[in-house]
Amino acid sequence: MLFYVSSVILERKVGGVLFEINLICVGKLKEKFYQAAVEEYCKRLGGICKLKITELPEIRLPDSPSISEINNALDKEAALIREKIPKGAWFCVFTPEGRLISSEDLAKKLTDLKSTGKSNACFLIGSS
Repeated sequence: MLFYVSSVILERKVGGVLFEINLICVGKLKEKFYQAAVEEYCKRLGGICKLKITELPEIRLPDSPSISEINNALDKEAALIREKIPKGAWFCVFTPEGRLISSEDLAKKLTDLKSTGKSNACFLIGSS
């Protein structure tokens, strides 16, 4: 998906600066094939946008957490996430509960953002 978006809207600089994509991931990629895929996409996108991937630790819960423990864990994750969102960035959360959006619609959204002078988008994957 990001590669499609990059080929459509990220090929030109915004005000002399490459469009910046920040990807915040809660949890670590453990499988080697996923790590290799991330490295490949970083290489592919490197010439047309500035891609930054930040992995944050998951807050672990006991087997039968209380509501209070769940809320505390979510608050801690939220604080870690907020620290990593670049100031002024357009922010989008990828979540199963969210609205389905096609690659074309996402590309249009980023194109519209870019036309308003924004040069940074931030996406969040993970957490609950």
